[in-house]
Amino acid sequence: MVDVFISYSRADEDSVRRLAQKIEAEGYAVWWDAELPPHKSYGEVIEEKVRMAKAAIVVWSPTAAASEWVRAEADMARSEKKLIQTALGDIMPPLPFNQIQFADIGDWQGEDDHSGWRKVKASLAELCGRGELADGAPAAVAANPAAPVAPPPPPAPAPTPEPTSTPTPVQPLMGPPPGSLEAHRPKPGSTPKWPIFLGVGIGALGLIGGVAVVLDLPEDDYEEIDYAPVALADPVPTEATPEPFVTPTPTPTPTQTAAPPPVQPAAPSYPRGPQTFSGSLNQGQSRNYAVGLNANTSYMISAQCDQDCTDIDMWLYDENDNLIDEDTLDDDYPILEVSPIRSAEFQMRIQMFSCSIEPCGIEITVQPQ
Repeated sequence: MVDVFISYSRADEDSVRRLAQKIEAEGYAVWWDAELPPHKSYGEVIEEKVRMAKAAIVVWSPTAAASEWVRAEADMARSEKKLIQTALGDIMPPLPFNQIQFADIGDWQGEDDHSGWRKVKASLAELCGRGELADGAPAAVAANPAAPVAPPPPPAPAPTPEPTSTPTPVQPLMGPPPGSLEAHRPKPGSTPKWPIFLGVGIGALGLIGGVAVVLDLPEDDYEEIDYAPVALADPVPTEATPEPFVTPTPTPTPTQTAAPPPVQPAAPSYPRGPQTFSGSLNQGQSRNYAVGLNANTSYMISAQCDQDCTDIDMWLYDENDNLIDEDTLDDDYPILEVSPIRSAEFQMRIQMFSCSIEPCGIEITVQPQ
């Protein structure tokens, strides 16, 4: 993680080292190109660190103002609203950066009450928050240990459950088993029932005999009826004729032939190295330049004009005339940084806004990173 990125000229390395060490002492993580890894390109690392940092400090000096890399890094930080400007000695930041406030640290030797350092420190607190060591070391908290905490009281004993009495099982009343002689034996003191059944049977016989005497029917009155048995017809067996089994014929499934995959056109390829364009424009005149850019490649596109020009602007459009990037600052050195997601031919548009002696010469450089 990077909190602060420092852009500077190699000629000012001693002053920049003092500034970097002072910022690190405030608790911020600082990166400057003294830590550049040997396996990566300069442009790739610079762009990565500037975008990752929360603040970017530019140390302006005569040599830094003449460096295209310092100007490019400052322009990137300004576009992302993280630029903090400092100056070494009696120098103003170049156009258009002179429109932004800066802190003069030319005579600063690391003291805390220097006005330039106080401005830098306030800007860092606004962009990055206060550093980890800005409020004092957290060891002061550890020096006052917290009061010991009393151990929790022992848990209350669980109540003893009251004993419960077990009910005595009720024994069922058992009688003699069914079918035994004991089951049919009369109970003591009960009256036997066989004299009653005997009397009822004798009375019934006497009643039947009396009815037969009173009626005295002759034997001729009885008619014999011959109940001939009815013969039932034997059932006729029927034999079911089985239906013939027909094997179902499967319905043929139409065969679908997969369409061949569409042939993808080959992606266009454009030059991998730097590209340069030149020309001349009158004041108020504009011109388009076609440039081929490859996908997954970072480009820095810069334009500059001769000594008679003070203001040119630049725009970049894709193949569908969509605006990709622009630099419309009032200066003579517009810079664009793009990373296309597909290879295509783009259009660079240059317009001249201030030319004292017409025509003014221009030169455009497309530099892959």
